Amino acid sequence: MSSPRVIVAVICDDVRHEQGEKESLMGLFTTFRVSDYQQPLPRFAVFLKLGFDEQGAHTVGLHVRSHEGDFGINLEGPVEALARDAAYGQYLVGMVLNLPDLKVPREGRYAVIVKVDGTEVTQIPFVVQTTKPPTVQ
Repeated sequence: MSSPRVIVAVICDDVRHEQGEKESLMGLFTTFRVSDYQQPLPRFAVFLKLGFDEQGAHTVGLHVRSHEGDFGINLEGPVEALARDAAYGQYLVGMVLNLPDLKVPREGRYAVIVKVDGTEVTQIPFVVQTTKPPTVQ
């Protein structure tokens, strides 16, 4: 069995499903600005579109990790590749995972690592920066 093709893998504010099988991705970004690490990051979504050569069931895992490897969370679930897309000639699976309550311990480099059937297929890097309070004079 061949590896899936990563068609789209991004972090964004929101995904809107529109008429005509369109998805509109709102607010693509790679940087979070945080003032209080006791609070979750602002709500965001991971949008994925994967192409498979054959129909069937697969397991997709998202692993959010720090660059240093000392922080991580894992999410995993089943997907079903059912419909062949005429443009790509593959069985496409699209998914949106909203992450409304993710807390990170500090500023730094992180990544969303995407695995399909236990094999890494891509990474979506992002940065968390500490916001500085405005100077009052």
